[in-house]
Amino acid sequence: MERFYDTIIKNFLDAAATGNIQHVKEAIKEYKVNIMAINDNHDNALILAALNGHYDMIEYLLSQIPEIEDQKICIESGNQLGITPIIAACASGNYQILLKLLEVYKNENFFELPVTDMGNTCLGIAWFWT
Repeated sequence: MERFYDTIIKNFLDAAATGNIQHVKEAIKEYKVNIMAINDNHDNALILAALNGHYDMIEYLLSQIPEIEDQKICIESGNQLGITPIIAACASGNYQILLKLLEVYKNENFFELPVTDMGNTCLGIAWFWT
């Protein structure tokens, strides 16, 4: 039997994956869901939204994280395979999402693109899925 909060988290992540911004807003406001909540595969809302090509969801989720450093932590967090929101954006082929995620690093002198735990690069993943 699932606990109530586990159901809330599952519904929140499902909403992020399907682009249901209204449900995500409700979960954050009413149930104080942590944007960095994860599922059994350690996917967070940013990963799921990026993988499914939901630009508006990415924009909303980032707007709910006021500090740039906290945004970076969320963007750099990977799932069990090391897939981060940036890698997920490459896999979905959505360059607008990729640019939105990279915008967080615009004041950096150096930024290293992530690599999955299996050694897959963003370029390799983008090529594979096109």
